[in-house]
Amino acid sequence: MPSSYRMSACRKSIHAHARASKPRDEGRVVGRSAIHEGVCGNAQRQRAGGCHAHPRPLQSLPGRSEGMPVLNRLRRRFYQVDRGLWLAVLLSLLAAWAFILRPSLPRETDAELHVFRAAELGYALRAGVLYPRWAADFYYGYGYPIFNYYAPLTYYLANLLSLALPGGAVFGVKAVFVLGFLSAGVGTYGLTRRLIDRRGALIATASYLFAPYIFLIDPHLRGVLAEFFALGLLPPVFWALTAFRQSPSRKHLVVASLLVTAFLLSHNLMALVGFGMLLAYTLWHALIVPLLIGSRPRPTDAIRQAFPLLIGLALAAFFWLPVIMERDAVQLGNLIGPGHFDYHNHFLSLRELFSPSVPLDLGAVNPAFRFNLGLAQWALALIGLVALALVTVHARRTGTRWAAQAEQTAGAAFWLLALIGLIGLMLPLSTPIWEAIPPMAFLQFPWRLLGTAALCAAVLAGYTAHLLDLAPRPAQPYTFAALFVLPLVLALPIFIPPTWNWHDFGPTDQLAMLEFELNGLALGTTSTGDYVPVEVEVVPDPNPDLIASYRRGGPIDKV
Repeated sequence: MPSSYRMSACRKSIHAHARASKPRDEGRVVGRSAIHEGVCGNAQRQRAGGCHAHPRPLQSLPGRSEGMPVLNRLRRRFYQVDRGLWLAVLLSLLAAWAFILRPSLPRETDAELHVFRAAELGYALRAGVLYPRWAADFYYGYGYPIFNYYAPLTYYLANLLSLALPGGAVFGVKAVFVLGFLSAGVGTYGLTRRLIDRRGALIATASYLFAPYIFLIDPHLRGVLAEFFALGLLPPVFWALTAFRQSPSRKHLVVASLLVTAFLLSHNLMALVGFGMLLAYTLWHALIVPLLIGSRPRPTDAIRQAFPLLIGLALAAFFWLPVIMERDAVQLGNLIGPGHFDYHNHFLSLRELFSPSVPLDLGAVNPAFRFNLGLAQWALALIGLVALALVTVHARRTGTRWAAQAEQTAGAAFWLLALIGLIGLMLPLSTPIWEAIPPMAFLQFPWRLLGTAALCAAVLAGYTAHLLDLAPRPAQPYTFAALFVLPLVLALPIFIPPTWNWHDFGPTDQLAMLEFELNGLALGTTSTGDYVPVEVEVVPDPNPDLIASYRRGGPIDKV
């Protein structure tokens, strides 16, 4: 029997059954589309076996006013989410595996300092001080204005997450590290999904997550929670700005503004670098891209597209404005050297920058590593540029989708120029630029720009998706698989981070912080006394009575 005939018979049978089973006193009318969707919607199964012998009673069909059950709604939402996004989440969790599976946190990196800062903020919050500017227990118990000058977002998140996780500040900080990986992966996928397509987005996500600086150096070898989290937030901010530019709406404006605010509150130095990139990205698309594709730029577009940046800047002013206005109240000059924190000592060579990662000596206390961009990262970026050039030339010659392709190529030029600029600033030849702009000295390490450079390279790597279009159809799945796994394969030498020998981080109470400082380790959780008031010429010695009150368990005697 033809399938069309069976479907027709199915509809007739159901309508007859509905009339027979409908109570006389029920005035509800179920539309034809609801009947068809609820009973005859499973067309694939009915083609094999016809209508069900016992159709679903009409009374059990949910009406429009009743809505779908919550479970069904969640199920539909789950299947509606882009499948590539779920893969990006899995990649992020894979990159964060050490923080998920290993106990505690290391005490040989800056992660230790961030744990104590989060714990100190937690004590202030529990005391009713919702936005402290003074860490009362730091510097031998005399206090330290670190929260007035250091971006606080990661410490608030750590305290918030510690409410749901056992382990207090330690597990809160671990959770923020994992959250940073998730933000980096999902954000990179969302950004490049809008700029390119799903295939390119997955390649870009793998490239960014497994870049040496993002995967290993920042979270594990340095343990810099705030900087790492800022680099994790940067892709979602670019994603939100792109969404607002392509589809202006109140929702996109709110999301982009809040993400800009969060980014500015995550890390002081990355906020300066990243905000400059975000502003350049906005102006590029508003003013330069129209010129490159033969249109006339409109200044009003630049103002409109910059709204999220301006709103985010205003929302974060409660933090950055006091930092600027009160910068002369503390000894910020300690941040810029000389010695280890002098940027002149930390430029990279081209050889190191483009070299592959070396296998880590897991038996060493401080294993040797390279400040490199990543072999897969720059190779995929180069392949992406070649593929983009080929597709652009083909579109120009044939006229096929030329306008859209020209706009995409003009947008990709931003990431290329940004990557070239960031690489240049990490090389010794850029010394005159660093010396001509004194605030750049606060970056301390030119190789800090590796994180933002990795994002630029990842976006360019996403354009390798065009290579798939140029390949024969049977070879496309294999080509995609090779491009996708390349960053993971070349990350194998660094895939197992150095182990930390701390199954238990230890206490994080006020006494533990005090003992940490009494052992001569990072007074105030800073290395150079960055935020000591300018009036302090000599740091006072610990006060025996004050120390004794801490060791007795309180009350703390600061009189």
